Amino acid sequence: LSLDQLVDFLANPARVLLKGRLNISLEPGAALLPVREPMVLDPRARRALERDALAAQLSGEERTRFIEQSRLGGALPSGMPGVLAAQQAWTRATPVMTHLAPLLDPEPGQTVAIETALEGWRLHGLLENVGSNGQILWSVDALSPWVMLRAWCVHLLLNTDSGAPSHETHLVDAVGVIRFPAQEDAVAKLRSLIEVYREGLCRPVPFFPRSAWAYVSAAKNPLGKAQRIWMGSEYAAAVGESADPFFALAFRDRLETALDGEFEGLAAQVFGTPARLVKEARG
Repeated sequence: LSLDQLVDFLANPARVLLKGRLNISLEPGAALLPVREPMVLDPRARRALERDALAAQLSGEERTRFIEQSRLGGALPSGMPGVLAAQQAWTRATPVMTHLAPLLDPEPGQTVAIETALEGWRLHGLLENVGSNGQILWSVDALSPWVMLRAWCVHLLLNTDSGAPSHETHLVDAVGVIRFPAQEDAVAKLRSLIEVYREGLCRPVPFFPRSAWAYVSAAKNPLGKAQRIWMGSEYAAAVGESADPFFALAFRDRLETALDGEFEGLAAQVFGTPARLVKEARG
């Protein structure tokens, strides 16, 4: 089992069960090509451009060169809207670079291949940017359940390697740095995630990342906060997580009660420690 497979499962267990195991595809078909050239980037393209901006800053590239290279690459809207998009991407990447720079060693971090045996499974993955300061991860995206899922899983895998130069992980975003200390029980924690994975290949397990993160992050009424993320509301910026087509199909008979029973335990099992570390770092 690869680390990527485990993270992809936790990001949407119902999708892995329905699409991966039962070959049920619910994604929409290919859209028609737009008849007009877009004047703004869609969210996915914007995030990709921001990641490119951070990579350019890491390599020491000048802002003007990044903007020109992005414009010539053909991925930006033409004219001034494209230039403005590149400028905004550079600006959004800058605070991440500010927090990241003090953590970087003069020597590039290592790429470490790790494999560990867990409950009859062998979990393996390639971890990047591992050095004497620990594993350094960064994201230009806002802190999200999906960013935390990957960061936590790679941190646990790092801690199964007794020969690693450090067992700390630093997750950097625009707000600051979240430090994950060494985990002496990393094998046990990974084993519990593998158990969720094993169970999720046989039946829908009620782990929903957005709702679970809301649950473990709430200071008061955690189940109520999770329920609002799950069902959504007319005042919310994003649709309810239950609108995801795979979750909607897997839990079609109990959408309104999907957070009853196992959900709270699974949320704490997967996200309990990461949420505590975020609270310690950011209050």
